[in-house]
Amino acid sequence: MNPGIGALWDQLVQAGVVSGAVPDGSRIHPPWYVRVMLGVSGWIAALFLLGFIAAGLEFIIESNAASIFAGSLALVAAFTLFRLARNDFHEQFALAVSFAGQGLAFFGLAEEIGWSGSGLWWSAAMLQIFIAVVMPNFVQRLVAAYLAACTLSIAMLLHGAPVVVPVLVTSGVALIWLKEFKWQHWSAMMRPVGYGLTVGLVQVEGQALFGHALQLFGSHQEAFQIAFPAWLGELALGLLLVAVVGRLLSRSGESWTATRMWAVLGMAAVIAVVSLKAPGVATGFIIILLGFSNGNRTLVGLGMAALLFYLSAYYYNLEATLLIKSLILAAAGSLLLGVRWLILKWLFPAGEESRV
Repeated sequence: MNPGIGALWDQLVQAGVVSGAVPDGSRIHPPWYVRVMLGVSGWIAALFLLGFIAAGLEFIIESNAASIFAGSLALVAAFTLFRLARNDFHEQFALAVSFAGQGLAFFGLAEEIGWSGSGLWWSAAMLQIFIAVVMPNFVQRLVAAYLAACTLSIAMLLHGAPVVVPVLVTSGVALIWLKEFKWQHWSAMMRPVGYGLTVGLVQVEGQALFGHALQLFGSHQEAFQIAFPAWLGELALGLLLVAVVGRLLSRSGESWTATRMWAVLGMAAVIAVVSLKAPGVATGFIIILLGFSNGNRTLVGLGMAALLFYLSAYYYNLEATLLIKSLILAAAGSLLLGVRWLILKWLFPAGEESRV
């Protein structure tokens, strides 16, 4: 270390500007475009390596057991590479190896147990959950959490209860983002998993509006069917919205016995009732509230985009004339503006917004 830097640091410590030991400046972070090029190089190297293995070891592709075994070895190798990674080239190379290993294991398992049953999708969901917990990489954990939500949705679709998955995923999303600042020790795992589950939630909840998108997977129904009607799933999501609103107000110091606590919970209950007829509304509000309370602009933007998508889908799927649809939108907009005015004038007057 340069002696001049040490002397400057001592002067800053004496002035009370900084504290502690001199930070280690030996690790220099390259510019973003250099990191992008390293990442691209890692993917190219991984693709060439995997292409060589596929061409030279064709028997692995032809054998189901060999595919599963080779995929497992690739996942172990990816985990090792992630642990030893020192730059973006290493991380992207490990990510490509991990994806290739998952593909080998999945297709080998699919050929072994068949594509039509729910067992394949349950196995895929369990694999993705395991990867999300174990693999020490942000992108890999995010993708694994997203794929876990999607594969679990397909599995439950074959059992006749796809609406169960949005309830489970929403509960997980709410738990992760409500505890984000209390689980700092696990933030390296919880944040990417939270983002992945949130993106997966937006998709699986949208399937309630576009159910025909999964007809390919739902053509085969399992003998074991779960009786869980769609309205019950939306009711559970509405109750989760009310619970999240109450928890956020309580966290900000509002008493559970306060009048405006119950007033806000009543408004959340109204939104929950509306969501029974317009699937996705409660989910969008939950994501927006969690993002706003944590100061997470990415989460707020994702929630607003999801809410806009759900409302647009409901508008176009509504079997009514354009005049009736326009009246519904005008009434809903007027109601929201009225609720906003009541909140600002009565519940949280000027000067108190910063506290809540």
